[in-house]
Amino acid sequence: MKYVLLIIITLAVQFEVRSQEVALNKVRLESDSTIKIVYVQIKIDGVKLDSLNRIKLLGNASVFTDESKEYISDWFYSDDYLDNYDNNYTIVFDSIPNQVNKFKRISGTLRLFNPSEEKSSIVRVSNDESTFNSNIISQNSNNIKVVPIDGFLLHKLKWKKRKIRKYIAEIINQNQLNEVLLLKTLSQYFEQNKKTKFLKKVSDYILFYIEKENFEVMSISIDDTTKNEKRYVSSKLNGPKSAIWSFINYKPKLNNNFIMEVIYENAESITEFNFELLDVDLK
Repeated sequence: MKYVLLIIITLAVQFEVRSQEVALNKVRLESDSTIKIVYVQIKIDGVKLDSLNRIKLLGNASVFTDESKEYISDWFYSDDYLDNYDNNYTIVFDSIPNQVNKFKRISGTLRLFNPSEEKSSIVRVSNDESTFNSNIISQNSNNIKVVPIDGFLLHKLKWKKRKIRKYIAEIINQNQLNEVLLLKTLSQYFEQNKKTKFLKKVSDYILFYIEKENFEVMSISIDDTTKNEKRYVSSKLNGPKSAIWSFINYKPKLNNNFIMEVIYENAESITEFNFELLDVDLK
């Protein structure tokens, strides 16, 4: 049987690929006595997917059977960029009744993420006095703000209410941040880390406070140019509209000439597609 995937571009956003072919690659089944899990793998041509250029399913995909019953894809795999090597992407439907032998139609929305410095979705800034406490994302972006903060100083001031209020007020005013959101996020961060005793044992400690609306920060890294070494910020406190990521450097000691790199979504770096896959056999 021939599988057909209809692609409709829903956002008129520039992308390197204007009309790529998307086709069913394979279907894999796992089943027990009553239900089966269906792994629908699609292959995407015309765009190179790797650790930087990625694709994800927005929300859930829907599947309809010949009996016009609807099932939705597993939420665990939705709304997150997964590793898309070999240009394949897998959509997972769990709890499908064993008697269902064909999907009449699968539909959903895919988002392609194609960041670059030209699209201002990859930002690299050198470490200097003006970098800290300042939004290192362009002021033209109203969707994401990333503010590096001296983590040691913040932890030191948290016990001195007047000084920390003044320090935070300066950061808020300088970057036009949401005061309520920042204070709430910092409070959650302090609560999460109140029993931590490792701060005196590390050589560098940087907090990245993030405010976000429609788009997401994908990665933050510290690039030590003197050692040709890039280290990723991995410790995170994430919320729907704000986040704190922390860089904790144990060894080797971070050189002062490091570069901070932020990769994030913006309108120029994404393209969204509605898709429809017809007549998928499950036998």
